[in-house]
Amino acid sequence: MFKKVWHDPVWSKVISGLILSALAWAGIHFGWWTAILKVARSAAQWVFALLTGTSPIPHWLIGLAGFMVLLAFVILGIAVAATHNESESAFARIVPPPAWLSYTTDTFYKVRWRWTYGAGGEMTVPVCFCPRCDCQLVAHNRGRVPGMDTTGFHCPACDGYIHEVDKPIDYIEQTVALFIQKNIRNNTWAGRDSTAGAGKESAGNPR
Repeated sequence: MFKKVWHDPVWSKVISGLILSALAWAGIHFGWWTAILKVARSAAQWVFALLTGTSPIPHWLIGLAGFMVLLAFVILGIAVAATHNESESAFARIVPPPAWLSYTTDTFYKVRWRWTYGAGGEMTVPVCFCPRCDCQLVAHNRGRVPGMDTTGFHCPACDGYIHEVDKPIDYIEQTVALFIQKNIRNNTWAGRDSTAGAGKESAGNPR
C-alpha cells in the first residue's frame, strides 16, 4: 500500500514535503541547525588556520605536496592496470588456442552431429543433422514395447527416418559426447571430419 502511494507522482511530492517540513521544525525546535553551523564554522576555521599557519614549511606547501603524492599513486595504479591488461593480451596472442577446438562435427549412429565449445573449452550438447540434406533431425521414441526405447532420427526435409537406435535419446547424446571426448583425448580427432561433410567413422564408434 505504502509502496504504491510512494510511487504516485502527487502523493510522493506531498510525503516528501511533509518529511522536509518535519525535519526543519525538529532542527529549529531542538537546535540542530545551530549545532551544525557551529561544527561547520569550527571545521572551516581549523582548515584556514592549517593553511595559513606558520611553521618551518608553509602548510599550504605541505598540502600541495600531499596532493601531488596522491595524484602520483593514482597515475601509477592506472599505469599498472593498463600494463597488466596488455600483458594478458600479449600472452593470449603468443599462446594460440588448442587445435582441437576446430573439431566441431562428426558422424555417429549414421547421423551427422555438431557442437560448439564455451570460453573454458567445455562442449555443448551435440545436435544431430541429416547426412543427406544437412537438415536438423527430429529425434523421438518409436518404441512400441514399454521400457524398451527406440530412438528414430527423422528428417523433415527428406520426410523419412534416417536411422533408428535401440537406445533412449539421452543415452545416445551422452555416448556421442563421450566418443567426442575420447577422440580429443587420444588425439584421433584430426584424422576425422572436423568440417561439414559426410564424415568418417572409426572403429569402436557406433555405426
